This record gives sequence, C-alpha cells and structure tokens, in this order.
Amino acid sequence: MTLKPFGGALLIAATAFLGSEAPQDVPPATALAQAEARWRERGPKTYQYQIAITCFCPPFLNDRVRVTNGVPDPVKGLDGFNSVEKLFERIRQAISRGQYRISVKYDEQLGYPRSADLDPRREVKDDELYFVVRSFRPNTAGLR
Repeated sequence: MTLKPFGGALLIAATAFLGSEAPQDVPPATALAQAEARWRERGPKTYQYQIAITCFCPPFLNDRVRVTNGVPDPVKGLDGFNSVEKLFERIRQAISRGQYRISVKYDEQLGYPRSADLDPRREVKDDELYFVVRSFRPNTAGLR
C-alpha cells in the first residue's frame, strides 16, 4: 500500500503549527520520557481525541478514540492507536528500531503526542508512520 498524500499534508500542516512546542535538540528517547512523565502526572483517565494516521496500513482519517477510566474503547483497526499509552508505545518502538527520522511534538501541559513523523530506518521503505492527534478533550470528571 502506498502512503496517502492527504495524511502527509495534514502532518506537515500540523508540524508547522506545532513546531515551536518542543526544543529540537532533545534526543527522541529523552523527549518521550519527559512527555510520559507529564502524562503520568497530569493526564486524565478519561479523554477522547481524533486521530489521522498515514502508514503502510489502511488509512484512518479523523477516527475518534475514547478512553474511559484508563480503558480504551475498541475501534476496529486502531488497536495500536486507541490510547495515549499506545501512542507512546508506537513512538518507543520506532526509536528502538532506529532514528533516521523521529520527529514528535508533545503537548506541553499533558504530554500526549500531538503529532509524530516516524521513519526509523532510511533503507526500509515500509516502516514509516505518521499520525496527528486532534481535538483532544479530557473529561474533567475523570481527571486524576
């Protein structure tokens, strides 16, 4: 399957918009650890977001994800993307496989990934993953 141009354009627009949120000189593993610490400290247990994904997989555009009391609702085809913890795991997997291009923007307050451009190995043509999280909304009744 080929990459969908719409998702890439969406990622580029989101990256330009979010570009000033994180220092560019922080190694990807350090930035991930810092974001996860913010999420553990401040992240809500109940939240929802929309996610657009582009990869060598079926395209997902604006699929809604809901997590209630830390348990993600099942979303067909989105098992690896249906919680912030699973997004962190996707980033961690990419970092562990290589760091050809690992560019992630994290929310400064809560730490969740707002966008990710992951291409761990230059020589591998089917390992790229792009995702953008939009419309993140915590349920204030579910805040820790």
